[in-house]
Amino acid sequence: MAVHDEIGRLVGNTAFEDLEITLMAFWKKYSICFPSHQVFQEGNGLDLRRCIPVYMHGDEGRSFKKSGVLLINLQGAIGKGSEPFLKKHELNERFRQISMGLNIGGHSLHSFASRLLYCSMQRKFYAKQPQVLENLLDNLATQLLRLQQGFEYRQQKWHIVLLGVKGDLPWLTKAAGFQRHFLRAQRSLNRKSKEPPVGVCFLCHAGRSRVPYEDFSDGAAWTRDGCDLPWSRAPSMSRLYHDPFQPSALYKLDIFHNFHGGAGKDWVASAMTEALSLIPGTSRDAKIDSMAQIMRQWGRIGPQNRPHSGDFCVDRIGLTSYQVCPDSSWSKHNDTTIYMRFLQYFLHARPEHAQNEKLSLIYKATCAINLSFQLLYEAKSKIHQQGALLSGKGFVERADVMYINGYMR
Repeated sequence: MAVHDEIGRLVGNTAFEDLEITLMAFWKKYSICFPSHQVFQEGNGLDLRRCIPVYMHGDEGRSFKKSGVLLINLQGAIGKGSEPFLKKHELNERFRQISMGLNIGGHSLHSFASRLLYCSMQRKFYAKQPQVLENLLDNLATQLLRLQQGFEYRQQKWHIVLLGVKGDLPWLTKAAGFQRHFLRAQRSLNRKSKEPPVGVCFLCHAGRSRVPYEDFSDGAAWTRDGCDLPWSRAPSMSRLYHDPFQPSALYKLDIFHNFHGGAGKDWVASAMTEALSLIPGTSRDAKIDSMAQIMRQWGRIGPQNRPHSGDFCVDRIGLTSYQVCPDSSWSKHNDTTIYMRFLQYFLHARPEHAQNEKLSLIYKATCAINLSFQLLYEAKSKIHQQGALLSGKGFVERADVMYINGYMR
């Protein structure tokens, strides 16, 4: 990229004359959030004006005949901004150029230009030979270390600084070799085991003895400071700059992926089931057909309201009877966003929901999480996240009340 004078693609396609100003502003804000990061250590010889922050992203998808395939790419931490951000500031071109938007979507820079593919590999080559994946990541870490030490661009020394490794939890567990992860959850409180539970989170002690991971209160035991390392052998990426007081924080949870492909799908399935009670009639199938018709009418407002998975139906949330646990079936994560917006629209249009405690909590929680993601999508790279955090916390608190009281299926 330096040879072809395309370094700006790693900083949201920023023009060269704005690069140093943009990068310095980024690191100034980053230092407030992460003051102990090694990139700020004295004597490392870095000029932050020429340090480009990037993320590594890994994901295991599916290829032909549903065979697994691993994709690893690098992406700049600074982007052009999401479409909601660009629309919000469409009249202020200069602000959009220097504001360090998120590297998510944005019609002005295609993902082929903002996501730089490092490798693709079929799962059959590493599934039974973990050392293959370890060697691959070690090789990538070596190359990133070389870029971190510096390279020449326009007769100046520039650096690439990895801020984190992103992906879903199965991928992060493999990439870092976590010993504490979601598959280590204790199956039964009454079941005696020779070994105490090791925990379910690589960032805290949630899931260990007397540290319940279902506790979302402000004083939850897992929120206390102090956490031992989640691995027995340091991963290759720990050779790069990171926060020495929390090395595992180099691995980043993807809230968009985790919610829209996980908790959000579960929430939608249960919430849509409860919302059927607001539709007249006794037949479950008739209620679902009526809900589908309402959603089709809502979808005519714009293409952004039409789920990729098709019309709402019994199979969409697995509601074969009221005795089963609903389960969303779509694979396109954006459908979760659409259903969350529809839920808010549907309940808002029926104020009688406020007379039912369950539906009232569902409506307030849905509004809170929708607002949280709206604020995140409209944000710049480093923002004052108080509004988004408070909205997200509002969702968690109300969801916690519902699950504790057995309201949700």
